[in-house]
Amino acid sequence: MMASKKLTEWHCPDWRSRLFCTLGFGIVIAILFRELLFGCVSRWTTEPQYSHGFAIPLMALRLGWYSRGKFLPGVARSNIFGLSLIIIGIVGHVAAIYFYVEAIDAISFVVTVCGTTLLIWGRRAFAALWPSVLFLGFMLPLPFQIERALSDPLQVLGASEAAWYIQACGIPAIAQGNIILMGDTQLGVAEACSGLRMLMVFFAISTAAVIVSKRTVWEKMLILFSALPIALICNVLRIVATAIA
Repeated sequence: MMASKKLTEWHCPDWRSRLFCTLGFGIVIAILFRELLFGCVSRWTTEPQYSHGFAIPLMALRLGWYSRGKFLPGVARSNIFGLSLIIIGIVGHVAAIYFYVEAIDAISFVVTVCGTTLLIWGRRAFAALWPSVLFLGFMLPLPFQIERALSDPLQVLGASEAAWYIQACGIPAIAQGNIILMGDTQLGVAEACSGLRMLMVFFAISTAAVIVSKRTVWEKMLILFSALPIALICNVLRIVATAIA
């Protein structure tokens, strides 16, 4: 009842024109950041750890629709501060192209989307929509340096932990780096099996659960950070099952 009451109090007579403006700005943003977006789609298609990227925009739209009941009472009024964010995003995009830094381009994309939402729909709507807007960040690949810094230790950790459980199953096994030696058989924990994919997917799911849940702050933090141990455990179980098979 409270959510429906807020919805009736938050009214926007010109919502159709604002919706068309949103679509128009969306097309312009897609054209402006086309290289980044095409690169994302390419990596979603070819790299298993980023295959979840196809689902992120749909999940963000669903989260935005779910949060509609949180709109603060009042009339939608465009906020000029959104234009400042758009300008910052465009400047960052130009700098990213000039210096060939994809991470800056990714951040600029999210900033531009935030600025567009704030400019068109105003502060009241943005107060409810910003979690779903920032959720789009999960569709963007990690910077190469961060990806390598996470992938290599995860491969070694997965191999060492899996070797212990393989031994517990009665199979002689020892881990050397990301290689598990089982007698004359070698099982390599490849980059695709490092657990990075599961880590990113579980963090995305946990973040979505935090957005939609009505829990206390500490419970939401518990849900969010539970993604790390769950992803690691699932990855180790996958390696063990592969080794036994």
